[in-house]
Formats: sequence, structure tokens, C-alpha cells
Amino acid sequence: MAARSCTAEPIRKRLPLSMQVLQVKQMASRVFKVKPAMQRVCFRDQPNAFPSVMEDDRKTLQYYAVPDGAEILIEEVDEKEVEKEAAIVEAEKEQRFREQAAEAEMLARMRQRAMHGEQAGAA
Repeated sequence: MAARSCTAEPIRKRLPLSMQVLQVKQMASRVFKVKPAMQRVCFRDQPNAFPSVMEDDRKTLQYYAVPDGAEILIEEVDEKEVEKEAAIVEAEKEQRFREQAAEAEMLARMRQRAMHGEQAGAA
């Protein structure tokens, strides 16, 4: 989380449950001057409760069961953190691809051995 996101004063607004997370981000963008892509939106229904992250911008507040009177938190995401997370996701994808390719190669060899065994048994 970027340090700057901790210093803004709270704003009180009533939001319709039909509002999408992206719309919340756009509204916050105008107020806090932070691009929607650089925001993480969370909510909590009690002051000391652990915030629940609303990850999907297309989902509504109702989808996340945001109760009346809940506090919506807008965190400015550190750009370097976003890049780091993207690199981790990409590395995990590459690792899974290598593992799947190795498994496919092993299965192909097993299939080939089985076919050679059948041919030797038939002769």
C-alpha cells in the first residue's frame, strides 16, 4: 500500500448496492486523484474488523454483501508492488507450463513404450 493513501480524510457517502466496484473507484479517483487501476477497494462493517477486499471491478456492492453503514476503504496500490505481483503471477504460469510440458512428454514416452510392447507381443 502506498503511504499517501493513509493520509486522506474520510468522506461519508451513501452508495447504492447496485454500484459496481469500478464506479466506486472512479468516484474515488475524482476525489483522491488516484487512477482506478492503482486502487484496491475493501470494506469493513465494524471499525476494528479486518477489511474484505473487493477484487472484481465488475461486481456490485451487493455481490460483496456490503452492509448499510459499512466503511469502504480505498487504498492506493504501490506501482512497484503491482509490477512485482504481476511478475510472480507470470513466473507461476511459466512454471506450470514447464510442468505440464514435462508431464505431456512423459505420457507420450509411456504411450510409445506401450505401443512398442504391444507390437513386440504381437510378433
